[in-house]
Amino acid sequence: MKRIIFASLIIALMFSGIGYAEYTEQTKNNGVKHQIKSESQITSQPAQVSLEKGKELMSNIEVLLPTYLPKNYKMENVIYNEPPAEFKNGVKLNIEAHKAITIRYRNQNDPSNWIDYTTKAAQVIIGDNDTQDLMIQGVEGQILEYPDKEIIALSWYKNKTNHFIISKGNITKEEILKFAESLK
Repeated sequence: MKRIIFASLIIALMFSGIGYAEYTEQTKNNGVKHQIKSESQITSQPAQVSLEKGKELMSNIEVLLPTYLPKNYKMENVIYNEPPAEFKNGVKLNIEAHKAITIRYRNQNDPSNWIDYTTKAAQVIIGDNDTQDLMIQGVEGQILEYPDKEIIALSWYKNKTNHFIISKGNITKEEILKFAESLK
């Protein structure tokens, strides 16, 4: 299966609440919960926050907003996530590099159509053989399309910030690129 499906699953789980049982550790002051499953496996339940709170939590990078949205799309919610500071086995993560904010935009006439824009400091590369390179906001980026599944993913790294967009539904490549270029 293609790696982008894995990213889609992660993002979908961020919004679903499925599979989150008892949480044994909660991070401080931001609402993200972590369930420790083993020494090296932790499941996170991201926190829904206001846009202002999300920008505050992501003070290490600039959170961009689009000046263009496809017709009938509106911001639905803002999700903040960060990894735990340390796994049971002692592995420590750089929270500043791996914390992320996802802003979901949904088509008000067809809720099955949405765009998720995720940003974080750590660089993310779409690792798939079908990925195509293209220029986004003046830097090299990647696009991956699954027309039969109505999925488009974009990723680019600019100003020490990773930008990742995934869309689901009958959104055209041109609309997603226009959305990406409009982020300011």
